[in-house]
Amino acid sequence: MKKLQLLIISFLLIVNSIFSQVVNQKEKSVASIKNEFTELRFNLDKGTYSAVNLLTGQEYLTDASFLIESLSSKETFLRYSWKEEPVTDNIGTGKKLVITGSKSGLPDVIFEVSIYNDKSFIVLNCGVNNITTYPVRIKEFHPLIGKKICSEGKEELFYLLDGNGGAENTGVTSNNELQSRNNLLCVQGKKDKINSFVIGGLTYHEFEKFARVKKNDNTININLYSKDPVGKLIGPGTLYIPDDKFYIDFCTPNPLESVEKYGQTVRIAQDIKLNIYDFSTLCLWYSGMDGYGGGPKNNDSPGAVWEMEQAKERGFLKYSRLAIRLVPDNYDKNNQQGWWDDEHYQQLANTANYIGPCYKPPYETTKKWGQAVTNLGGLPFIYSQSARRSEDFCMQHPEYMLYNNSFQRAFSRYAEDWWVYNNPMLSYDFTDPGFIIHMQKVYANWKEGGIKGMMFDYPNTAWVEDGGFEDKFATTASAYRMMFKLAYEGLGPDSYIHERNLSRGSDITLGLVASQRTWGDVDRINPYMVSRDGLRWYKDRVVVNYDKDAKNPNHVSPFNRDGWRTMYTMSYVAGGRFLLGLSFSKMTDEQYFDLTRIFPYHRQPQSARPVDAFTGKIFPQVYDFIVNNNWHQVTFYNTTLDKEIYEGNGNDKFPAGEYIAAKISIACSGEPGFGALGLDKKSNYYVYDFWNDVFVGRISGSDSIKQSLRPGEARMLSVHKVENNPQFISTNRHIMQGYVDMIEINWNDNKSELSGKSNVVAGETYKIVVATNGRKISKFTAKNATANWKLTDEKNGLIILSIDSPKGGYINWTATFE
Repeated sequence: MKKLQLLIISFLLIVNSIFSQVVNQKEKSVASIKNEFTELRFNLDKGTYSAVNLLTGQEYLTDASFLIESLSSKETFLRYSWKEEPVTDNIGTGKKLVITGSKSGLPDVIFEVSIYNDKSFIVLNCGVNNITTYPVRIKEFHPLIGKKICSEGKEELFYLLDGNGGAENTGVTSNNELQSRNNLLCVQGKKDKINSFVIGGLTYHEFEKFARVKKNDNTININLYSKDPVGKLIGPGTLYIPDDKFYIDFCTPNPLESVEKYGQTVRIAQDIKLNIYDFSTLCLWYSGMDGYGGGPKNNDSPGAVWEMEQAKERGFLKYSRLAIRLVPDNYDKNNQQGWWDDEHYQQLANTANYIGPCYKPPYETTKKWGQAVTNLGGLPFIYSQSARRSEDFCMQHPEYMLYNNSFQRAFSRYAEDWWVYNNPMLSYDFTDPGFIIHMQKVYANWKEGGIKGMMFDYPNTAWVEDGGFEDKFATTASAYRMMFKLAYEGLGPDSYIHERNLSRGSDITLGLVASQRTWGDVDRINPYMVSRDGLRWYKDRVVVNYDKDAKNPNHVSPFNRDGWRTMYTMSYVAGGRFLLGLSFSKMTDEQYFDLTRIFPYHRQPQSARPVDAFTGKIFPQVYDFIVNNNWHQVTFYNTTLDKEIYEGNGNDKFPAGEYIAAKISIACSGEPGFGALGLDKKSNYYVYDFWNDVFVGRISGSDSIKQSLRPGEARMLSVHKVENNPQFISTNRHIMQGYVDMIEINWNDNKSELSGKSNVVAGETYKIVVATNGRKISKFTAKNATANWKLTDEKNGLIILSIDSPKGGYINWTATFE
């Protein structure tokens, strides 16, 4: 990369040089934009703006301003002009207010406000029109620095929920101040009058996003901004309006609905086409490591094929697809990184569990082992250590390196990982055209071999704060994002790209990665871990799939069936990916059978909401997946310990105490998020317990669901509104109790028939629990299958419909009633 010496004149120096030229504007004028929900008013004299909730008439933002680098919109020397223009994009149709601040000798600063028809939120953006003759570099955009006036009277509620990603912690706090990555939710008000607001990043391309809130006596200070260590270079005569937009919504009172709307809007605006891990991934590193899976030690290409054979022989493919992840992780100075080719996989052994080269005959190429796994019905996955150096590659290709220098030392950040051998050198330049071509060849080889997914380990090695990019207009964030973009484009849009993002909880890779790691190396589960993903439910399966890392049913607490059922259940409920850390050859029959109850994962962009998140509990204990208004899947999770002590570092903590039995309850009606499901208090509901295969009862919507849970137990409860006709209330195939396996369901009143279509597993009895609601069954049939029925609870009018099919698949069935 050519070394460029540019005279970059910072905004700070320019602004300071003209402070003596301040001119006061006396004319008072306002530019405004509104829809039926909200209005934003920009004061062209003061450079400030306010916003009003038109549904309540309350002003929710006051004395707000924007800031670009060090230049505040409040500077009195700025002269403002404005225009309004239509906007049509992925979000919808609306209008945009464009405010331009000008001063002779300075680039114009631009503030954009977009409001959409039928939408309660506002989209903000900042930009620069560099009309000068010199380049400028911008590292920060602050579209919102303002205040919210608190409602009159003492507030009974005040909670903040951060929007951190990766392995940074996520939690609800009642502290008065919070700084967060990506986005932030604020909940305030009184029990009978709750107010919520969400602020955060909307689109991500060149800048990370941050949000900050601080509550004072009667105001809440708010700051929403983007920031980058290198910043964006804007050349003379260049108009720069970044596709790095921001989102604010002060008009959706319920906090769960507010952030769910935010997550869905990010999905739309960022054009995220998320690939869902409806299958499990077996990691050969975990399954073979002592202390984790315990073997067999087969983290090589023959081992990948063998494990796929074991899963197929066990019958797992009747329930779900399966991915096998091969992990080439050599930690010598000269390793597989940078090369990422068959030759180096054939030559170099993995450092952990030394068993020889990673690629071995008869599967000594990516194509051979990848196609072998594919032919067995599996998905072959592979592994990369991101921008970790391999010294021989770096020496041979200085032109691919940052600063075009194989020996360029890092200035702002020194690598401290144990495997860098005190060699804090910069690494590969993912903006370099030559290196891009090299990576395209790497991915072409993998794609030809059938590779469907990959893991980026140590991605922090590609977070470059020192610059040196061949693309002089690249930011730290855009260069980091480019590493994932090359993989996404190289392996194809149907691939599964994983980001093991432990040190940075940023959403900068949204739209490119399918999953993001949220915990350090682990094959266990605990409430702290579940809560981290569970409190990100509005993003999970919506913009990214959260991955708690490996899970091993032999490493559960308590070590019994409740223990691994809880591991399976909470991995499904509060997460988007299940990484298996135990060979199929070592599972007991009970562990294996229970594992099949959570696959496949549902593919809809929705996760269960923590309906007791804002009740002051340490961790949520009740999660609600709303199938529709009449059907909820509710999970009770017993997190209670004899000693509520968690040990470990700030991000990876584990319980020191033992799980104990506890009583958990949730109100049927009431405000979701505050200890209630939001059901109709005038209706009645059937509740059925999946794992215990027990009818809990018929419960009034004005009552509560109360359960006594065993130590460490998780229960999945299907809650159905009582109908006037026979209705199904559960199945035995999957913990979602019909949501995944019941393809169709219909009651025909004229024929007195309950009919449906179910996805039945070959050789396994499929059971449907039906509440007859005072009717008597006369006949039950299933097409191309054996059908039986049995009265199991005469008092409550429950019957079980059973279907057996030697071939399995979609089975149409009909139950006729008198």
